[in-house]
Amino acid sequence: MSTLHQANGVSIVNSVVTAINMTVSDSTSSGDGMKILFEHIAPDAIHDSSARFDAPRCNEGTREGVQDDIMTWTYSSVGIDNDATLLLWMQGAAGAGKSAIQQTIAERGASEGILAASFFFSHQDPERDNAGKLVPTLAYQIAVNISDVKPYIAQAVASDVSIFTKSAEVQMEALILDPISRAAQDNPSIVEAWPKLVVIDGLDECNHGYPRPVSPLPMDDDDNGEKHQLSILVLLHNVLTSRRLPFRVVLASRPDQPMRGYLSPEGPAGAVTRRITLDDKYKPDADIRKYLGAAFATIRTRYQLPFNWPSEDVIDTIVDRASGQFIYASTVIRFVGSRSTSRPRENLEFILNTVANVSGTTNPYFTLDDMYTTIFKACPDPMDSILSLKLSLQMVWRRESDVDENRFTAREIDAFLQLDASDAGRMFGGLHSLVSIPGSSEADVKSYDVYHKSLVDFLGQESRCGGELYVSDEAVALKISTQLLRTSGTIWECVSSVPCSNVIHGAKFCTSPMALIQDGHYSYRRFRCPIPWASSSHGWNSQPSVDAHGLKAEFDRVDPNLWAAPRAKARNSELVYLYVWMHGVPFGCQYLKCSDTCRRWRQAIFTQLTLAGVKPPSPFWRWVSAMAPPASPRYMNRYETAWRVRGCFRLNWDLKDDC
Repeated sequence: MSTLHQANGVSIVNSVVTAINMTVSDSTSSGDGMKILFEHIAPDAIHDSSARFDAPRCNEGTREGVQDDIMTWTYSSVGIDNDATLLLWMQGAAGAGKSAIQQTIAERGASEGILAASFFFSHQDPERDNAGKLVPTLAYQIAVNISDVKPYIAQAVASDVSIFTKSAEVQMEALILDPISRAAQDNPSIVEAWPKLVVIDGLDECNHGYPRPVSPLPMDDDDNGEKHQLSILVLLHNVLTSRRLPFRVVLASRPDQPMRGYLSPEGPAGAVTRRITLDDKYKPDADIRKYLGAAFATIRTRYQLPFNWPSEDVIDTIVDRASGQFIYASTVIRFVGSRSTSRPRENLEFILNTVANVSGTTNPYFTLDDMYTTIFKACPDPMDSILSLKLSLQMVWRRESDVDENRFTAREIDAFLQLDASDAGRMFGGLHSLVSIPGSSEADVKSYDVYHKSLVDFLGQESRCGGELYVSDEAVALKISTQLLRTSGTIWECVSSVPCSNVIHGAKFCTSPMALIQDGHYSYRRFRCPIPWASSSHGWNSQPSVDAHGLKAEFDRVDPNLWAAPRAKARNSELVYLYVWMHGVPFGCQYLKCSDTCRRWRQAIFTQLTLAGVKPPSPFWRWVSAMAPPASPRYMNRYETAWRVRGCFRLNWDLKDDC
């Protein structure tokens, strides 16, 4: 073609024209789109992420039947053998091995070139229990694994970066369905060669949506994540039945609502769902026996034990107690082979001598619960270990700019609990089979964590762990309160490298003296310590509440003058609140009469404020605060005492504020 094809009336004089054929593509937009997309995914939820290097997976020769069923279904075409299913739901109880099977299926799919994407939910990671991360993470993997679709996904992100603030349906259309349709239009025959498997694990552990609120409050007490789980089910059902998503989805979860209702034969997605239940059909006992044989062989080699240890009768006993739950067998192996004790024979005897719970007929997890109970009772102080463990799992922090809550590291928890190395060893040393305990080289970056969610369920239900081992959320809150009293009295942000008097020193703290407590159902509660100086705001309900009677002994133990002196200027207004708050029923106060505890602390606060040059409460105010009826535990927990008295008498604190 000429340079001036079909041109008229053009005159070029004394010039040289060079024609170059070239194609201009917007590569910058594509590259930027993928970078932006990566910033909004949950990389640790992908099956081959570094965070999942030790994820549970099936041992060689185990769970072959269920794996073969899943892979055969994945490779089959819709409509063959009257199979119109588009979604496979694998259900099983806690500890049945669902995640290990899903991890193995994802790895097999990747090695065989049929895995399009994967997502492993987890309640332990704010990124991985977030429904809003699902679509972007799947889209990113589809772009990486299917080159035909990648430019369209990248273009969709680059053209509208606000896509991540929109609903899951809008994201699915823009980031996955439309790019797939456009790529298929370019070359319809290529679709058959694309990977076709999507693996989603642990949907029952998805408890939050997106965008995550800046503050987790207010929260509906009944909101345990079901609405987010249901939204994912509806989304998958709609896109699969529309036939615009050329993949087969393998979903695994506990048989809880809403999965049980939505995916049942009578449910909305029943007609297009293949259901697999991890029951006796797949012979879990035989697989558990194989697993135990291989694991005990490793322990025998490590400790040079006889080849006939343990006996077949012992293995039969463990298999019988496991009741098809792989989590039981794997926990036994971790306990027996624990390097912290190096006593495999004694550890095995200890487990075998466990007496089955008499209520086992009504508790489907009685063998698992018996084992958990046995391990905890072997600790020097079981209740103290459980209290410290629950505190480390439930106490989280967040800066004002953070979207998600963050866990404290193991070293920060040790510092908060005032544990040295020997104390931490006594507290957690016997729990290596249940709890991931970071070594000294990792304690600054890793948190204490449980190996399996079933342990959190066990500790959270008094009916399962029994009165001897049950620690309530109120007890955890009381422990935090007493630790604040024993130490600096606050948790706040401090990024200075210079040591200071804060309880925990490092780069990660709350910006306000406030802790967030995560309850046993994985919903977040704002915790307000009932000690006023531990909070910068007042008038909030304390959740969970703290029994102020439990604090009285701690107040009696502390020298109030030594405690109040360094705080007189730094927290002068909070000390005045504490002055009022001390006049309470739990401390033994009566109308116009202070208890010994109240009198000691009020006198110390008054003295130290005076010595620090801060105007103390006036005689009139001291008389008014004593004349007011003493605060009940409910009012003490809600800070209503100070506000009630202030509101009635319209008094002005008239204090200097040096905070």
